[in-house]
Amino acid sequence: MNDEMREKVYAIFKFQCPNCDGNITDLRLKLGIPCDKCIPLEDEEILKQIRETNNERALKGIIEYLEQHGRMGKYKEIRELELKVNEVEELFKKANGSRFWSAQRTWCKRALRGKSFAIIAPTGMGKTSFGIIYSLYLAKNGGKSYIILPTSLLAQQVHQTMEEYRRRLELDNIKIAAYHALLTEKEKKEMMEIISKGNYNVLITTSYFLSRNYDAIANMKFNMIFVDDVDSFVRRSKNVDLVLKLLGISDEEIKEAYKRIESKSSFNGGSLIKPRDSILIVSGASIRARRTKRIKLIRELLGFEISGRIEGYRNIVDVYVQPRKNRDLIDEAIRVIKELGNGGLVFIPVDKGMEYVKKVTEALNNNGIRAASSAQVKRKLLERFRNGEYDVLVGIASYRSPLTRGIDLPETVKYAVFVGVPKIRISLDISEYRPYKAVILLSSIREHVKTERDRNLIDEQIAKIKRYFETVGEEVLMEVIEATKSNVKLEGYKGFLQQIINETIKLVQDYLSRKEVKRGIKKSPYLDVEEGDKLTIIVPDVVAYIQASGRTSRLYAGGVSKGLAVTIIDNKKAFNGLMRDIKWYLEDVEFTRYNKTEMKKLIKEISDERKKIRDIREGRIAGELKDIVKTALLVVESPKKASTIARFFGTPHKRAIGAITIYEVSTGDYMLNIASTAGHVFDLTTQEGYYGVIIRNGEMIPVYDTIKRCKKCGRTISDSINLCNICGGELYDKREMVDALKSIAREVDMLIIATDDDSEGEKIGWDIAQVLSPYVREVKRVRFHEVTPRAIKEALQNLGEINMRMVEAQLLRRIEDRWIGFELSRRVQISFGKRELSAGRVQTPVLGWIVNSTKELKENVVDMVEITLQNDRKITVVMEKTRKNELTKILKDLESSDVEIVKLEEVEEELNPKPPYTTDALLRDSSEIIGLGASRTMRIAQDLFELGLITYHRTNSTRVSNVGMKVAQDYISEKWGPNLFYPRRWGAEGAHECIRPTRPIDTSRLKYLVASGIMRLGRRLTRDHYDLYDLIFKRFIASQMKPAKILREKATINIAVLNKAVSTEEVVDILDEGFTLISPIRTMPKLNIGRMTIKSVRSWRTSLKPLFTEGELVMQMKERGIGRPSTYAHIISTLFERGYVKTTTKKGKLIATSLGSKVFNYLISNYGKYVCEETTRKLEELMDKVEEGEANYTEILRELYKEMTELAISVST
Repeated sequence: MNDEMREKVYAIFKFQCPNCDGNITDLRLKLGIPCDKCIPLEDEEILKQIRETNNERALKGIIEYLEQHGRMGKYKEIRELELKVNEVEELFKKANGSRFWSAQRTWCKRALRGKSFAIIAPTGMGKTSFGIIYSLYLAKNGGKSYIILPTSLLAQQVHQTMEEYRRRLELDNIKIAAYHALLTEKEKKEMMEIISKGNYNVLITTSYFLSRNYDAIANMKFNMIFVDDVDSFVRRSKNVDLVLKLLGISDEEIKEAYKRIESKSSFNGGSLIKPRDSILIVSGASIRARRTKRIKLIRELLGFEISGRIEGYRNIVDVYVQPRKNRDLIDEAIRVIKELGNGGLVFIPVDKGMEYVKKVTEALNNNGIRAASSAQVKRKLLERFRNGEYDVLVGIASYRSPLTRGIDLPETVKYAVFVGVPKIRISLDISEYRPYKAVILLSSIREHVKTERDRNLIDEQIAKIKRYFETVGEEVLMEVIEATKSNVKLEGYKGFLQQIINETIKLVQDYLSRKEVKRGIKKSPYLDVEEGDKLTIIVPDVVAYIQASGRTSRLYAGGVSKGLAVTIIDNKKAFNGLMRDIKWYLEDVEFTRYNKTEMKKLIKEISDERKKIRDIREGRIAGELKDIVKTALLVVESPKKASTIARFFGTPHKRAIGAITIYEVSTGDYMLNIASTAGHVFDLTTQEGYYGVIIRNGEMIPVYDTIKRCKKCGRTISDSINLCNICGGELYDKREMVDALKSIAREVDMLIIATDDDSEGEKIGWDIAQVLSPYVREVKRVRFHEVTPRAIKEALQNLGEINMRMVEAQLLRRIEDRWIGFELSRRVQISFGKRELSAGRVQTPVLGWIVNSTKELKENVVDMVEITLQNDRKITVVMEKTRKNELTKILKDLESSDVEIVKLEEVEEELNPKPPYTTDALLRDSSEIIGLGASRTMRIAQDLFELGLITYHRTNSTRVSNVGMKVAQDYISEKWGPNLFYPRRWGAEGAHECIRPTRPIDTSRLKYLVASGIMRLGRRLTRDHYDLYDLIFKRFIASQMKPAKILREKATINIAVLNKAVSTEEVVDILDEGFTLISPIRTMPKLNIGRMTIKSVRSWRTSLKPLFTEGELVMQMKERGIGRPSTYAHIISTLFERGYVKTTTKKGKLIATSLGSKVFNYLISNYGKYVCEETTRKLEELMDKVEEGEANYTEILRELYKEMTELAISVST
């Protein structure tokens, strides 16, 4: 935002002053300055002082002013926190030689504010260093800390580091006690005596010490307990109990927490979470603790979860090698590894077994490559690999393999080589039954069954296997398999599992007995089949490939490291399957052929990065890389969207702040705290000025207050009241959510607004940006039109600013809606004696269309006659309204007569598909094709968008991006071949895009991916979700396919009984299918010149002016320039809520009620100037011009105020 925009006051926010909680302008909020009651100086004077000095001096000046004039309030807390953080940071700098990184500043702020929390961050982020320095800070100020480590070696190292820091900081009076197994017996005895007497400021031990010697420290009061490597710590569940007691948590509180856990109450930061004198900080690169009751205790009592796994984005180059005819796999592997050098992991497909691992390892060593096989990942082996004693490690490519799962060495591992495609061999032998194999087998069969019913049966069975076998232990599983193999019937839960196994085997045998299924599998380019004593299917092991290759790309303190994965192909079909199926798990994975020259450049780039990572982890270049990872609060509107985005970065760590849940993740570039506003936060109050707009110094300024929702009746209110003014119910105030966001903003360096990219989303984001500005250093805006990892990553790399033109347009729209709506609604309510009635700028003209169509329906009644000829060709004839007995005679005469085709012409045409959906077109088709109303459609579309399945659904654009074209190309090429792909841009370039799927996944595939657990969504998909997705998917894919060639027949038909000649046009043949492969069109039988007998006739009565469906009404709004994509559904739902319209029972047509007609006639008769279609359209055009920067927001508001004054006068008289 430029200076001119910043100096303008746009709004006043009630109760948002950071000092006194009073009313404050957006300008002062942006500048971080208290309100004009706290500092009664002119804005211009303050702005001048800020421009003439720096922010730090300006902040000091504000503090001094408030203190001198006795007006200091909450602002002191902000300043004091900064001062304390600076004090801790100075200690860190003096001890460590560098300043805090952004993440460390955030941890420091949380600790200083008395918050318990988890630190989930990659190695090298300075977690332990922070713990050490903060312990010394507390000790310097009379506090006591306890640092718990997983091993004696680490305890010794931390003790040595702390002693060195103490020396550098000249804190000679601070006493440090450390107990671990590396002490001598004498030292242990002496240390135990010190610990027992409590004669220390900092205690350092292992978690083992805590469980064995708790009594020695039971009476100590610690200000902080810092647990390093919390996964190791919680393996002894008793440790959790002991730490909670050390924190001073009573048995009664623990008992109450257990009650809440038993009742499965939601994670919402309830009343048990309260300020305490002691804090708990736990840390780890990932926290995989099982969710036991004791772990849940920490959630209930301290407000955060001990869970989370950071992953970041996959940053891997995937290449393949097709072995030469005279060279086997091992020879190719030797060649590739010699070219790539050290730092490699070599993976052997599970079907080749451990003997092949040994063979490959031996061959590598015989050819000068230092290799070690790893059936188990042992610390010494990894250390030797890390130190360069081994060039590569060799192991099995399986998701269970230690080499696939147990290595996190971002400074060492550069590449992975797969000596053969990772794959699984699956047979029908019961002794080989495993749940994951059963799922893969059923998935493979699924592609070759013909009916949707069969696919649904398979999906249901897959879902059942996933649900009930996911938590079954190996011992129980083997018992059930052995019993099934021996025909021993089990009882209880094991019997239920046995039943599922039998069902699965029967289902598989049934499908494989079908010739078309067996033939399809054999011909499949993605599956390989071996036939012997038993049928064996060979399928790619995608999960193993993703996990194994993922070892080469790890999150570190500076980003996501680049890796290389090389697959040497030993089975072409399995490789085809791998290339296809990996797209169900990950975006943008492309396999390219191995090129020696390119690989040389790539491996140098990767090697340079590994050196940088090693330097960071060993603390050699910390000063150079200050703030390589920034802490930020990312705000979206929807909790569902927040959850979806968080899962892109691993398993998010959750914590409760007030009434909201925060998802904490690391992207490599950012430590993100993701939160949602749950929709709008502020709205115009009705208690100030003219319906929420005051006039100050000649300027009209809207006044906003937080939205309240009645917990009883659901009504929303934006005034400062304690109880609902309709039902007297208790209110939930969004101010609680704002306060929670302020709390988080105080901890981070940056606020990132990620609300929807339209004027409504911009205004929501602007509101949040204003009220949080005093608490955060920097505010940025990101925009994305689909919730996918790629889109979020690109958005975070392209931070922007809030668009004040869009904000102005939305301010204007809301003020204008409020002024017109409230004035006219008040009059309607008085005239009709009903408080629930309303009128509106858009609402009333749209109601008028329905009133008029209801009237015209009765005035334009006709009879329709459908004639079916002997070849099933249908002809529809329109007749004037006819008496029943006359119509019956005509129909009888028609049934016994014929028609004459007197003229016939055939024309070949090229037929293009329709463009992809805009909001209005989607609402129309959703209403007409799948029977969903506008509100329901938008709710379902919102879900699909937030779950990352479709692009943004509020759009007037048909434009297709390059990404969209690639989605279509991938799907069309795989399904029908590349020749059917026909890319079209459709709309003009602009910010928005059409509504389209985000990935090349059709509805059938989506159902399978959800059922199998490959795609884990934030909510269950209903039939409506699938139906709407199917509509969007097919329309979009069709829009990117070749035109169809059709044969159109034009005919003139004489109907003697009716004394009429009828002209018809029908498609009678499809000459080239093109897009009709996915979007079929109806064809009719051909005609021939001459007479044809009539097979049957039927008639019905209708109107030439039919009623609107909800979809047609939306199209009218679009065509007439009234309403916007974000408001179409809301307008229609308001008409229903007010009782102005209802639907016909059969076809969902809209009819005006008596009340609706009366209200419309009253408004149009008395206030037609304000609610006529033309006025509404002009206002919409003006708001569009404001958004485009072509009209002045203030001038339009003044003119509107003048009109409203006239309206108010006319209403009062």
